[in-house]
Amino acid sequence: AYANHAGGYLYTLCRKEAYDACRDEHMPQGGSAASDIQTSAYLACVWGCFEATTLEWVPDSQKVQFRDDICTYARTDPLTKMGKDDHVWRSTPIPDKGQVSSGNEGRCTWDSVVGFSSVVAKERFTASFGASDVCDYGPHQRSTKNWHVMDQVQIPGSLPAGEYLLGWRWDAYMADQMWTGCADVQIVPFS
Repeated sequence: AYANHAGGYLYTLCRKEAYDACRDEHMPQGGSAASDIQTSAYLACVWGCFEATTLEWVPDSQKVQFRDDICTYARTDPLTKMGKDDHVWRSTPIPDKGQVSSGNEGRCTWDSVVGFSSVVAKERFTASFGASDVCDYGPHQRSTKNWHVMDQVQIPGSLPAGEYLLGWRWDAYMADQMWTGCADVQIVPFS
């Protein structure tokens, strides 16, 4: 099941050797043998590693794409919010059902849209979220499984080449939830 709880997200990087050093320093006998104090110290070390390299956004890169069709999307003007240590979070461009009209923060769905890739994209978007006069009560406002937020981040030019972990964090707005994901990435010199 898909549920839209709105909210904001950001991307971070942690150098793999620093990530491994957190484990080796705070949990030398492994995770299953670690005490609560060791586990807490390890988690603080790992979060610190990721938060030390929060990635900046590529301007004008946010869009919502229909399914896996790279040619069918709506370009959006993202809402941003300053977080801890002046890290810029981006809000999901589709508010949860009733989020804005109930007085919570955010923007009506169509207020984020700056254009469509095609007539078909606009038709599919309208079928999912209602006409431009509908704020946040479109037919698929709560279940946005056909639409995927796409974005781009900038890799700092000063970052040394090597193995990294890419972190994604999404803090839901309309539910007490935080979602995270990780991926192994290789940063190579630009040529």
